[in-house]
Amino acid sequence: MARKGITPVIAIIVLLLITVALAGAAWSFMSAYWEGLVAKSIHITDSYCSTNEATVLIRNTGTGKITLENDNGPASDIIVINTIAGTNQDGEWEDLSNNGITEAAPGKVFKFVFSCTPAGSMCNVRFIVGGKSLPASVQC
Repeated sequence: MARKGITPVIAIIVLLLITVALAGAAWSFMSAYWEGLVAKSIHITDSYCSTNEATVLIRNTGTGKITLENDNGPASDIIVINTIAGTNQDGEWEDLSNNGITEAAPGKVFKFVFSCTPAGSMCNVRFIVGGKSLPASVQC
């Protein structure tokens, strides 16, 4: 009786093709996942208060632009939460020349300005972008 089946060489080639296909699928998934993590990233550089108006300076450290919408609109890439009240924090996005902005390019420094009352209070906010969360506290 003659044996039928694949030769060891063909078996090895098939196993190698399966391995390469699985590695390609894993690479595709991981590169998209990693790109999502680094595309939208921020760093809080400073915070201060002037006459009950708190300002937080932020740098876009990601690889992509960040879309900004005042009052946490649905198109905004950054959500700002008032951590005391547990609600969205209303405020304005501005460049360093106090002009309103709607996006921040990679490497750009911009600021979030919001009301911090009563006088002498500590205002705590949390910036959520790209699945990460950064706290900021401002003493007014």
